[in-house]
Amino acid sequence: MTEHLVQLIQMNEKRKLNKLEELTYKLSMDPEVVAKREKEAAEKLAKEEQENKERIENERNARLEEEQRLKELKINTQEEEQPKYNSLMMTHHLLIIIQKSRQQNRLERVKRSRSRQSTS
Repeated sequence: MTEHLVQLIQMNEKRKLNKLEELTYKLSMDPEVVAKREKEAAEKLAKEEQENKERIENERNARLEEEQRLKELKINTQEEEQPKYNSLMMTHHLLIIIQKSRQQNRLERVKRSRSRQSTS
């Protein structure tokens, strides 16, 4: 913990020294040159911020477009799958109807057979 605090103090002192050197350098320069450099730095920063905003906006738009594309793909896939599902369900219901019909026919045959046996 103590070493960490010492490192932080050293880093702070180094930062202060660098700032002092920078200010001393600026004071030794012509004020017009300092103003020009500060203006250029401000313009550069503004340009970087604008580029960053544009990049973020482009990424957002790309993400929204991708989400929309995926939604449309999902809807199209569901629309393509729905007729297949309907067809399968219809086939399933027809098979159930056929099975019930066969069972009913068997029951009727058994009843007829029993009734013939009982009459004979």
